[in-house]
Amino acid sequence: MLNTFRWIIGHATMLPFSFSYFVLSKLLGRQKALAIVGKILTKESVMSLNSIIPKMHDNNFLDFKDKVIRNFCSHKLLYDVEVQSESNESVQFKILNCPFTSALKNLGTPELCRFACAGDFVIAKMNKNNWKFTRTHSLGTDGICCNHAYYSLDCKSKESVEEKHY
Repeated sequence: MLNTFRWIIGHATMLPFSFSYFVLSKLLGRQKALAIVGKILTKESVMSLNSIIPKMHDNNFLDFKDKVIRNFCSHKLLYDVEVQSESNESVQFKILNCPFTSALKNLGTPELCRFACAGDFVIAKMNKNNWKFTRTHSLGTDGICCNHAYYSLDCKSKESVEEKHY
């Protein structure tokens, strides 16, 4: 039942992007279509992630960390989320499924996955004065898992990693 729900949500959300990409590819070529649809998909991803990744107030990383854990865990209808590690300076997640990148792959547009996954780095860049972010894997790009990690600015154990997805 849960897998069916995830399948429906993922496909209903990603179908317009895949369809737009196919149509624009015929009219403008694949590269131009990818640039147009990818930019819109990344913006949609950022809007969606804003409901999960809280704003940080008063440089209080502990409060931010507690909220991001609660928010990720409250999305278990969509994702299988595990907190891999947690300290006063960091929290690391492992996400084992993504209905959105799965849908893009099923719909024959895996090249759009990197844009769906780029929202993490856009939000991290917008918050670079509040916390650091790393992710070395994503279900959309290498298929292993998504391994999000958030670090306080005072944390010395990791440096922020930025990826370019555009």
